[in-house]
Amino acid sequence: MYIDHVLATAVVAETSEGYDVVIGENPNGDGHIALYILGSTIIGATSVETVEDTIEREKEDEQSDQELTDEEEIDDAPGTEQDWRLSEREKLWIRTVGDFALDVYKASNIYDQYSDGDDEDDSAQLETTAIDMGKGQSTLIKAPAEGRDKALLVDAGSDESAGRWEDPYREDLTSRLPTNSEGNYVIDHLVVSHNDTDHISYVDEILADDNIKVRNLDFSGVEAGNTHEQDVDDEVGSIVNTATLRAGDSISLGEAQVDVLSPNETADQDEAGTDENSIVLHIRHDSGEVLTTGDIRAPNEAHIATEFNSDLSSVDILMASHHGTSAPKQEVVSDDILDTTTPRYLVISNRNVLAGSRTSEYAPDCAVFEEADNRNLAVYWTAIHGDVEFTGRTYSYADSNGGVTSAGELQTDLPYSC
Repeated sequence: MYIDHVLATAVVAETSEGYDVVIGENPNGDGHIALYILGSTIIGATSVETVEDTIEREKEDEQSDQELTDEEEIDDAPGTEQDWRLSEREKLWIRTVGDFALDVYKASNIYDQYSDGDDEDDSAQLETTAIDMGKGQSTLIKAPAEGRDKALLVDAGSDESAGRWEDPYREDLTSRLPTNSEGNYVIDHLVVSHNDTDHISYVDEILADDNIKVRNLDFSGVEAGNTHEQDVDDEVGSIVNTATLRAGDSISLGEAQVDVLSPNETADQDEAGTDENSIVLHIRHDSGEVLTTGDIRAPNEAHIATEFNSDLSSVDILMASHHGTSAPKQEVVSDDILDTTTPRYLVISNRNVLAGSRTSEYAPDCAVFEEADNRNLAVYWTAIHGDVEFTGRTYSYADSNGGVTSAGELQTDLPYSC
């Protein structure tokens, strides 16, 4: 073994005739601070001589100085390449210490900094899937963690007549869930943003499935007054932890940080209703950020944008509030939330077959598409794309038409003219 880069000012190089010290700049950048120190030690150590060696060298130098011509004296001047020639003993010593230095260097953070990254674990990224629920919503987020990924499912609902549990929702969901040592699918947190049918209707089916283990079930605490709430209560067992979430709470999800931004502490007494008191989650990981917004409207979007402004500046995936739809005079996916988050992708979970006009509460709002188009924002719409997957902060898959993300082009799929 040999080293070709040991220190900043002197490099030992192997040649056909032995080893030379070449004077020059550090070839690998400023990261070799540790080697600077060790290299200086090497050079200093090579100059250490025994008393006998010193006496003998001085006699030889005195004798050779008497025999040198003027030209030879210039060649032997201090600081020239000739002055750096080392004995075979010194070169062997440098080789030994140098090899050790290289091993230390490769094991250090400096090596990690300058490595090409081939050994990095590219799989340790946040995974986000917007599952096509027709007129409904279900978003699965998986975060890296020791042992197995941790799963967060936000909502599991569709309209009353959809009948999507066995085909295709259960398969769409379980095919993406992590499993435990017993082979069961695991949902670490199932968060119901609010209790409306298109967000809660399949929660009881998930709880009743013997092959799916839900560890924590979280609600907004505001009742909607539908039959699904009682169905869920009937299925909640003792092994499922239940909680009511409020702004300021957080959820443990492996390496990801999950913060609750809404509703506020007075939500259960708020007359605004279930939509405006939806749970809003900000999921953060080194590989990407997601903001889920439930069915909130523009006033709550403005509040969140103001209250958490600096924390929301790097959102990659924004789940469109209220499915990107609005009843007359109710604004969603407002300028406030778009200006604050500046997302890479806007995801609309909805279908368009129910929309008879642009004023229908089921109709994707023309203004949402127009704002996205003005911002050149990539739009994924489950009515067109089906299931949509993201890895980290990058789009990775859609069931269909994955290449069509222009809001202007997608407007042509609306069942009415904007």
